[in-house]
Amino acid sequence: MAYFVFPNEDNIRLVPGDELKLLYQQPDGQVKWMSRGHIVRIVNEEIQLELRNGKGAPTEADLKFTVEFIWKSTSFDRMRLALKIFMRDEQSLSYYM
Repeated sequence: MAYFVFPNEDNIRLVPGDELKLLYQQPDGQVKWMSRGHIVRIVNEEIQLELRNGKGAPTEADLKFTVEFIWKSTSFDRMRLALKIFMRDEQSLSYYM
């Protein structure tokens, strides 16, 4: 588990179940550690993230991590499928249209 404060300055809507990537980079930009996980709980601005692989994770409190949101295209894929069905089905539009 990873616990961290995520100030939502950009008004990003995070909900439990969203996937995030947490990574630690050295000052030269080299990625030292990285893992993905799902949000378990959000209280105020504190995120509880269940990591897939927490082995080797740095535990020092003063390190700066990068958090990336992993976009899921589920709703987009459903809309595309619906439009394809709509386009191919002759019964989807009336002759009036």
